[in-house]
Amino acid sequence: MSAVYGYFRIAFFTNDGSADADAAKRAYDWCKVNYDWFKGEKEDGSDAPFLLEENGFVPNDAVASEVDDGAFDLKSVSVPSDVDWLGEPCKQTKAARLVASLYEDGSDFSYDSNSYVEKVWIDGKLKGWNSLDQFDTSRSPCFQQDSSLLLYYDNEYSLSYNQVRAVFKNTKTGEEFLAGQLESDYDEYGCVDDSEPMLCFLDTRVSPDDKEACVKALIEYLKEGAGVSAPISESDWTFVRLDSQRSFFDIYGTNPPLKDYRWVEEFYDDEE
Repeated sequence: MSAVYGYFRIAFFTNDGSADADAAKRAYDWCKVNYDWFKGEKEDGSDAPFLLEENGFVPNDAVASEVDDGAFDLKSVSVPSDVDWLGEPCKQTKAARLVASLYEDGSDFSYDSNSYVEKVWIDGKLKGWNSLDQFDTSRSPCFQQDSSLLLYYDNEYSLSYNQVRAVFKNTKTGEEFLAGQLESDYDEYGCVDDSEPMLCFLDTRVSPDDKEACVKALIEYLKEGAGVSAPISESDWTFVRLDSQRSFFDIYGTNPPLKDYRWVEEFYDDEE
């Protein structure tokens, strides 16, 4: 079967992180002129795949079916199965900043084929992208905050880019980065276990409540799983807290923009 796509968000911002409705309108008008599929078949635009809303594009309910948590299963086969088509209007209209994300479900029966991708363009150039393959939040709980701003995790299947990771800090340099991933267990029947999720590094699973075990698992992962050859001292590292994997929306779509965490993969590159 062909895959279905859900656009989470397509939003334009100024360089200081403020919403930019003017840039969104310029880009929307550019798409109507230059992309035939963007117009829809009716001249009045009622069946266009996207509508303009404030500083972004939103899927048109007339041609999209709402599914879980803000994603849309677009019925129109003419809609691209990625967000790359947004790069050109961002460049041509000189939009300062564009962030877009897409959820893909390639199967009616399995979450394993799901994926999520998020890209950001700054001054018309692709800044970077974040991809989560096998996007299964029943196994990888999403990050949420309650009214008191305390972290907790949700085991229910809920589409979210905010997956839970661990923040580790180097006590000598002050460097912080995200590593590991909080995952739920499956029981003997293949159903998600409601017990507390575990922090996972490849095949190693430890409780996030055991900070010493988390650090040991990190060091083992860096040495064995990541192949870091530089000396790594366990005493230099501490487990700080659980936090969400930073989204480009969190980094570039806020006012002022948030400081980004370093990904653990970038730490590998530095060590090599």
